[in-house]
Amino acid sequence: MTKLNIGLLAALPLLALAGACASTTGPAQFDQVSITSDSRFAEYQKVYIADVSYDASIAERTSGLSSARFGGTDRPVRERDLKAKADDLERVLKREIGKTKKIVASPGDGVLTVSARITDLAANQPTMADISEQPSLSQESVYAGKSSVAITLSENGRTLANLSETYQGDLNDSIGRPAIWQDVDRGFYFTANKVARFIS
Repeated sequence: MTKLNIGLLAALPLLALAGACASTTGPAQFDQVSITSDSRFAEYQKVYIADVSYDASIAERTSGLSSARFGGTDRPVRERDLKAKADDLERVLKREIGKTKKIVASPGDGVLTVSARITDLAANQPTMADISEQPSLSQESVYAGKSSVAITLSENGRTLANLSETYQGDLNDSIGRPAIWQDVDRGFYFTANKVARFIS
């Protein structure tokens, strides 16, 4: 194999990551969009970010590590991890949306409310929930992570739009061993960035 081919192979993960990052500009495209009211989101100057919630079913499910080896991601997640990731998503939403809008402390007339709900999570490494289910599991195991988020845009309880976005990680995008929530955090960033662009 020539030196040129070796260099190209080494650059492939970086190119893949660069391609993903390129999606943070231009029109925001979600997996699913349902606009229920003819609202001009760009006209809203104030945005309230509601507390991020999550599907309780994520914490209730049993180990899916056997299916994860074949591309499945239905693995258990501890309640404390879910709460921590919900807080992380809320911070990212405030940061990204706050770049173009004023974040306010409460909803009201003329205030766009952004409500996010985590519908799925999968870590890149075994979590304590995984190890509790399978104590013999190696902590050196790695998986492609995932995040799924549902977003509702509303004003004073009137739903204006429903959005949903899933980010499925790829181990080829990682340089070295990925951090435990690397793909989840990356997915949260892409989702929050898309919401910010959608309402701008």
